Parts: sequence; structure tokens; C-alpha cells
Amino acid sequence: MKGSGRLNVLLFFFIPVLILFGVGFVFGPLGASFFGTKPPSFFQVPKPNVELPAEPVLHIGHFAVTNTLIASWFTILVLVVLSLILTRKMKLIPGKRQAMAEAIVEGLLNFVESVAGKKHARALFTGVATIFLYVISNAYLALFPFSAPSGSLNTMANLHLYSALQTRMSTYPFPSPLCLLFSLNPGE
Repeated sequence: MKGSGRLNVLLFFFIPVLILFGVGFVFGPLGASFFGTKPPSFFQVPKPNVELPAEPVLHIGHFAVTNTLIASWFTILVLVVLSLILTRKMKLIPGKRQAMAEAIVEGLLNFVESVAGKKHARALFTGVATIFLYVISNAYLALFPFSAPSGSLNTMANLHLYSALQTRMSTYPFPSPLCLLFSLNPGE
């Protein structure tokens, strides 16, 4: 039985992956430069239209509601609803939903501990996890037919400001306003 299971994995996973790799190599950018081949029309994909400014969808007074603002709020709504569903009726012995939520949090905490160390991990965890979950949710929700907020310069600037302030606040529990504005250490 073990031999047939390995054969099935070989036949249904590795061989198709090798075939896809070969086709991608021959007809992809490397193959085009090495072999001078041009991909067939069904392999050709149109170049994406990169659009930096957010498009206004409607106006409320002088305030423009843009597609990235709507997509950002949709992402926040999805994250809040998902967290409420996953953590509803929490028990000492977790069910499937609670175990999934705990696995996500534990994985993120282990990642932060591996980068920042155990001493600073708990302080930095909330900011890093918030940004990670927001950005990855935006990336997946961008597959739906509305603009991803991560393409907006305003969203990126706000995430940068949030991360800078959160890191500063978690590093120094009671920083002075000058430390926040000018990134000075409190002891200087």
C-alpha cells in the first residue's frame, strides 16, 4: 500500500509540476530570451494596468469616497466578522474554529518571536499581526473585482505611520511627544 501511495503522489503531483515547470521555462521570459520562442496566444497575458490614484466612487459633501476606501472598509469588515466567527463560544478545550484562530495567532507570535526575540515579541505582536493580517487580506480580496487598497499611496502611508507609532509606543511605554515626532530616544 505504501508503494502505491508514493506512486500516486508521483503521478498526480510531481509529474504535472515538472510539466508545468518545463512549459513555463520554454514559453516564459527565460525561454523567450534563451530559445527565441514566442508563447502561444493562450499563454499570453495582457500587461496589468497599474493605477496609483484612487478613483472617486461618490462624494459626500466635499469628501470623496474612493474605491480604495471602500475596499479598505470591506477588508476590515471581513476581518472583524471572521474573528467573531472563529472566536465565538470559546472553550478551554478548543473546537475546530477556535483551534484555527489559535493556530493563526500562535503562528504569528512565533514569527514575531523569531525576529524580535522573546523580550520584545509581546510588545510588537499586536502591530505586526494587525499589519500582516490587513495586508494579506487585502491581497486576497484584491482578487475580487474591486481595487485593492494596498495599491493606494494613502493606504501605504497610513500603514507606515501606524507601524512607526506602534513600534515607538511599544518600545518605550511612556514616550514624550518629541520622541514620537522626531524619532529621538527618550534618554537623549
